[in-house]
Amino acid sequence: MCSSDLEKELGFSGKEHILDFGIAEFNARCKASVQRYVEDWGTLTSRIGMWLDTAGAYWTMSNGFIESVWWLFHEMWDRGDIYEGFKVVPYCGRCGTALSSHELAQPGAYRDLTEESVYVRFPIVGRDFDLLVWTTTPWTLPSNTGAAIGPGLDYVRVRDPHGGRDLVCARDRVTAVLGEDAEVLGPVAVADLVGARYEPPFSLLAVTGDRAFTVVADDFVTVDDGSGIVHLAPAFGEIDREVGEREGLPLVNPVDEAARFTGAIGAPYAGRFVKEADPDLIAALRDSGRLVAAVEHTHSYPHCWRCRSEEHTSELQSLAYLVCRLLL
Repeated sequence: MCSSDLEKELGFSGKEHILDFGIAEFNARCKASVQRYVEDWGTLTSRIGMWLDTAGAYWTMSNGFIESVWWLFHEMWDRGDIYEGFKVVPYCGRCGTALSSHELAQPGAYRDLTEESVYVRFPIVGRDFDLLVWTTTPWTLPSNTGAAIGPGLDYVRVRDPHGGRDLVCARDRVTAVLGEDAEVLGPVAVADLVGARYEPPFSLLAVTGDRAFTVVADDFVTVDDGSGIVHLAPAFGEIDREVGEREGLPLVNPVDEAARFTGAIGAPYAGRFVKEADPDLIAALRDSGRLVAAVEHTHSYPHCWRCRSEEHTSELQSLAYLVCRLLL
C-alpha cells in the first residue's frame, strides 16, 4: 500500500491532514501497511514459478538501510563532494512533495493537456520594436527575468498587423504565428539582440540584479513551435535555471509548497493555485496591450501518480508543476 492508499483509508485529502495526524504516526501506519500483504506476495511469487529470495530481502524503510544511506552521505560530505545548490524538479503541490524521474517514468505519468499558450510583447528598451515571446505557462510570467533566442536562427522584423510597434520573431515562425499576410520588414541580427534589455510583462514582484530582463542566446531555442523567442523563469524550469545561472539572471519564486502564489505577488493572485490564475494573468496582459495572441496548445505534462484520482482532487490540482526546490 502506498501513502495515497493510506490517505484514502484514513479519510485524508491533503498534506495538512497528515501534519495534523502526526508525521511519526502516519509513517508508522505506512510501514505497517507495507507488511500487510507480504505473505500474499510471497505465496504468489512461488505459485507463478518466480524465484525471489523473500526471506533475505532488504527493506528500504528499515533503520539499517536508512543508516547505510546516511553513512554514504557522510562519507561524501567528508570528501567535500556535497555542495548546496538549486535544481528544478517536478513537484506536486497537492501532496507537497517532489517527483523523481523514476516516478515520472511510470505509465500515465505524462498526460496531454490542451491549454492556452500566449504570445507576449517584450518591448526592447531604447529601440522601436518588441520581441514576440511565447510561453505555454502564463502563470510563470510574473517570475520572468530573461528572454532566450537561438544563436543559429534567423530573426526578422515584422509589421504589427494591428498597428502597434513592430515585432521581432524567428523568420521560420512568421507565417505560423502572424499569418500569411504578415509583412516582413527586414532581418535582425542575433548580435543586435543579445544583451539588449526589455520591459518585463509584469511588475508584480521585486526583481533585483544588473542582468534582470536581458536577452540571452542558447541552443535549446528552436523553431519547432512558438515564435523562436522563449521566456525564461529560472525558478520554474531546469533549462531556464541552467541558462539563468550561466547568464546571471535573477531567480524569483513567489510560489509556496502548496503550489499557490505567496503574498509577495499581491492581489488578486496571492493565495491562488498557480494554474487557476492563468485566465486572469492572460486578461491582464490583454488589458495592458502586451498580449498579441492566446492560442490553444496541446503538450505533454507531468502529473502526480499519488493523487491523480478524482476522489482526491481535480486534474489541475494534481498537476506536478515545475518549482524550484533547494536540494543538497
